[in-house]
Amino acid sequence: MRQTAPWPDFDGNPIMEGDRMVHPSGECGIVVLCSDAPDDSARWRVDYSGGISRSLSAEVSRDGRCVVIDETGKTF
Repeated sequence: MRQTAPWPDFDGNPIMEGDRMVHPSGECGIVVLCSDAPDDSARWRVDYSGGISRSLSAEVSRDGRCVVIDETGKTF
């Protein structure tokens, strides 16, 4: 069963492990949960192409502005 992140996306929608996110730059990533990390900020990540991984909490902040997208690329 997929877990729900402790923060909503920038538009206020819930985020679940495995969801696709899009950054205003157009860059897309997948939400991953690293269960061995010490706290939620380190545990919840967005993995982008090229091996780039960023904190989910930072990506949904005013600076990050990421939102969840569906399989077609539409935001919720």
